[in-house]
Amino acid sequence: MGPYTANQLSVFSAIIASSAANRNWDTATEVSDTGGELQEVQCMTFGGKLYIAGNFSEHLAVKAYLNAFGVNDEASFLKCMAYSHWLLAMPFLDRMSAAGVQYRGNYSDTATAARALAALPFTELTDDEKLKAVALLKGTAKSDADKSKGWFLRKFVGAGPLSGTAAYVKPKPKHGVGLVTTAPSPKDINVLEDSADVHAELKLLGFAFDCVGTNRGPYLNKPVCVGGLKKTCRFCAAWIDHLAGQMTKAGIEINLPTLDSRTLGSGAGKRPISIHDAKLSPYVKAMFNGGLNSLCSDLKDLKPVPVVPPPTAPTGPTGPTTPTAT
Repeated sequence: MGPYTANQLSVFSAIIASSAANRNWDTATEVSDTGGELQEVQCMTFGGKLYIAGNFSEHLAVKAYLNAFGVNDEASFLKCMAYSHWLLAMPFLDRMSAAGVQYRGNYSDTATAARALAALPFTELTDDEKLKAVALLKGTAKSDADKSKGWFLRKFVGAGPLSGTAAYVKPKPKHGVGLVTTAPSPKDINVLEDSADVHAELKLLGFAFDCVGTNRGPYLNKPVCVGGLKKTCRFCAAWIDHLAGQMTKAGIEINLPTLDSRTLGSGAGKRPISIHDAKLSPYVKAMFNGGLNSLCSDLKDLKPVPVVPPPTAPTGPTGPTTPTAT
């Protein structure tokens, strides 16, 4: 999977958040319903896989959206991103002729700022793919694969169901995206199943910490990249600074978006909880105590002070020496 930079992961997060909130992807018909607002989506590459998290229970909307396209692996995920971006970015004046409806669904200012962090990390639709998509939106699918794609497109724009034998069917992914809690997944695309009051990036990094604590070997010398719809808030940034020190000791680097001029996110949220709580030092245990997050002054007080060894006594002759003639 990938590799993708933290900036590119922010682009994915912007598309996922905008699309998942656009409709209720759990419904089986292509009606013009409304999805709930998503506060945050964060993506993380870890161990060669992509993990996605939201605030509270927003991961459920993300999972429903990705499964509605039929995402099973990296290739299908990238196509989902390409079709979604095409529909989100389509000029409003073109929507009636392309989709048959003047549908809603676009990038918010927040999503636009996240998208600006990197060029699109996937290949945009070709002209032929766009023409075929326009035809599918109007109900011309014949194969099962086209009917599944047509359902997703018509659902995205809220065009309503087709009737009779031409009706489209909601996709049923062969395996769907992975749902993970505390253990790594063999799937390319995974959604973190965690409804706790913890900001999405801390959920992801807490998950990574637990995986490393269980078996560090697969992750050695491989960076963990995290990028989201919003810039990390100052409380989360303080917490991540402390976690980064621990992960560096394990030979793992944490990368966040670079050249990120977005406004800092807001809110505090709580700290994550680790499955390794019983064997953590007081310092790390406090990082994962599940309490209200802060600027982490309490962690500074608990952080072990490096022991500086005493200076080594000089060896060999002391005092002035006589230069050797040359």
